[in-house]
Amino acid sequence: MTWAVALMGISSFGFISCSSDDDPVVQPDSQVKVIHAVPTGGSVDFYLNGTKQNSSAVAYGEQTGYIATSNGDKTAEFKTSVDNNTILSAPVSFDGGNYTLFATGQAGNNSLTTLLVEDNLQTPGNGKVRVRFVHVAPDAPTVNVVANDSTWATGRTYKSATDFVEVNAGSYVFKLNRSDNGTTAYTSQSIALTSGKNYTLVARGLTSGAGAVVAPLTLQAYEY
Repeated sequence: MTWAVALMGISSFGFISCSSDDDPVVQPDSQVKVIHAVPTGGSVDFYLNGTKQNSSAVAYGEQTGYIATSNGDKTAEFKTSVDNNTILSAPVSFDGGNYTLFATGQAGNNSLTTLLVEDNLQTPGNGKVRVRFVHVAPDAPTVNVVANDSTWATGRTYKSATDFVEVNAGSYVFKLNRSDNGTTAYTSQSIALTSGKNYTLVARGLTSGAGAVVAPLTLQAYEY
């Protein structure tokens, strides 16, 4: 099964007023959670338009809870929690609904970047889970995602995400196979996906260099 890329916009619906002037369209607030996927990046704090959003530092591999924010264009910043230095600044735009913002890239080589994806969360059917895959491993190749020897996604490039798909709940061993030659870049231990949940499977970490020793390529399941 090949998942489609999940970077779609959200439609907004206005209502026509019975008066001579249209009433303003009231947009719902948005929510965003942050996942820190910068290998060897150290703990960070998250800011929107200059205001700190998290109550405690976010370490590599950790996620925040959902943070309420108003809609519109904003500046997202990631600052080191130790000395408050800005390591990453990027524009983001919210248009209602839930989002996940990934910080990724390699610290120290000017490649830090973000990936903002919409979280289309729904309740799965009985005995099912909803799963998507996000590739934020900076030096990892384009991969195919294999679950218990069944291919779930193909040709997934760095900074790409898939739609959620519904699959059977249960335990899965995942492989990230290179798309170019089929060799396995990573094999997970058994990961339990619990019925009724939404999950994001995140490929993060490094495949080479000194950073790969402390932050090797891995696949982590984040529950939503």
